[in-house]
Amino acid sequence: NKSRDLTEALMDRCLLEEAESSERALAGAKHILFKYSRSQSLYMEIIQKLVAVALVSVVNSDDGLALCLAITILMAAASGMVQPYFHPQANSVQCYSFLCLALAAVGFSYEFTWLSRGSLAVPFLLSAALALRPDSMESLAVRIWRQMEKEISKLQDGKSLEIQVETVSFV
Repeated sequence: NKSRDLTEALMDRCLLEEAESSERALAGAKHILFKYSRSQSLYMEIIQKLVAVALVSVVNSDDGLALCLAITILMAAASGMVQPYFHPQANSVQCYSFLCLALAAVGFSYEFTWLSRGSLAVPFLLSAALALRPDSMESLAVRIWRQMEKEISKLQDGKSLEIQVETVSFV
């Protein structure tokens, strides 16, 4: 359920904010942890580093194309299914980037320069298209949370609170 996932992600953020004051190590890690929808999704950061090393090491092997295709398509599928990032735009870009890497590998292997160049440009074009609608339910929830955080004493006293939050879209 999307609402439950969003609530859990905000609770993780709240716990990290509270723990940051007493734990200095979390202050540095907070930026990385806030990138993910749940702190439990941090494993994707490690997997991506391992995938980068694996791609570099297999690219010149005899089965380089097959191994590159397997690695990149598996990562695209994993990114698409797991949706580890807090912002849905990041999940889309990550998934399509791995698919484009697979296409680029085919292009480089068969010397189709137009395929290689085009597939490497697609993530940038996708990012530009997604930038036209930068807002998401997750971003809106974070803004509401930050605005309410400033007024928490009113809520604790049982007073009502009015919040104004606007969504952002360039199209």
